[in-house]
Amino acid sequence: MSLAFIQGPGQLEVAVQDAKVIATTVCAKFECMAVDMSTISVSGTSVDIGAMDQPTTPLDNLDSVDTGVFAIAQEGIAAGKSGRFRFKGITKALADASGWTLGDALAVNANGDLTTAGTEKIVAYALETVAADGTGLVWFDGINGFGGPAV
Repeated sequence: MSLAFIQGPGQLEVAVQDAKVIATTVCAKFECMAVDMSTISVSGTSVDIGAMDQPTTPLDNLDSVDTGVFAIAQEGIAAGKSGRFRFKGITKALADASGWTLGDALAVNANGDLTTAGTEKIVAYALETVAADGTGLVWFDGINGFGGPAV
């Protein structure tokens, strides 16, 4: 069997997965939030996500920085209101107090910023260098991640 890409040479089309979800707390534009596990329901092969919340420290569940399912807010969202979240794709994201460099493997911290990955799940790769507390472009997969930990 042979595979043929339909994009031009060297191009990879990155799929985007967005959803409208309620934020349980105030959410800044490009802040990374975690799935609120207590709001999930299943209907056939679909998962209904009732709300997004702040990521937590390692607890090995859906909102843990080690094993969680994450999405990046594509707009500022008030607490209790619905807004658009990107679960997968190319997006801007908030950097932590250290910033990052092009190509860095990134993880989520408990503030909802992306940070250079240590022992956490890798959820993104930096597509540009970003100064401390800045906003930068990333290749993001908050559902599957890119493996990890990055040690």
